[in-house]
Amino acid sequence: MLWQILVFISVISISIANLYQRIAMKEESSDAYAGAILFQFILAILTGIFALYKGFNIPPVTLTGYFIVSTILYGLGTLAYFKSIKLIEASESIILGSIGSIITVITAFIFLGERLNSQQLVGVILILLSMVAISLKKKINFNRGTIYSLIGTTLYGLAVTNDVYLLQSYDAISYVPIMSFLPGLFLLSLKPSAIKSILMTIKQPSIRPLMLYCFFYGIQAVTYYVAIESGALVSQMTLISKAQIFLTVILAAIFLGETDNLKKKIFSTLLATIGVYLLL
Repeated sequence: MLWQILVFISVISISIANLYQRIAMKEESSDAYAGAILFQFILAILTGIFALYKGFNIPPVTLTGYFIVSTILYGLGTLAYFKSIKLIEASESIILGSIGSIITVITAFIFLGERLNSQQLVGVILILLSMVAISLKKKINFNRGTIYSLIGTTLYGLAVTNDVYLLQSYDAISYVPIMSFLPGLFLLSLKPSAIKSILMTIKQPSIRPLMLYCFFYGIQAVTYYVAIESGALVSQMTLISKAQIFLTVILAAIFLGETDNLKKKIFSTLLATIGVYLLL
């Protein structure tokens, strides 16, 4: 029963985390670049403590190239997500984020030789329909927030494919803190002046929801891998974790007042959730 409890905590935690990210970033004074860097570093600390407790392993030098690729993809992907959440609702972001599953399936087919079947093609169509539905209000409205979200989920989807290959030779628990820290370091190296923004962000009211976002995201990451260690199959975890799509939309409507076009969001959520399940 332990892993079932852990996966329940994992889904609840990531859904709550999605709300706090929106709360932190919707403030006019919040800085997406600083927020992305802080998120990566704080997550590295939280998951690093867990990795040290479980037994941290230094990655082999032969995987350096793959680490560099994932660092760039996750770094730019996180930045895009933080920029998008300033402009669109949490419920919209989580639905649009499901397109990352399409990217992962397609790139796994191209680069890893994984099979792409008719069921997965139906899943692709459903996710694309959900993306169109959530973007249709009175007319198609692909704004900057939508574009940032699609860029973020595309980069994350590519990163996951790279991870699949990398994790064949390295353990996931040691990988998570490293791949939380390196993207933050990468973003900081691109813009060293962001240190000033980070220091300012720490002093602003938005730091509290940002810290809570990192905290709940960290809980999700830890419980996910402990559940797998406790007997859950990766396929089971992947399936159940997709409940966050529906749960985030409902929680955003209740606690953030994101009730505009709620029926359309729920419809899009159902399409996206079914589509993701078909991709697995």
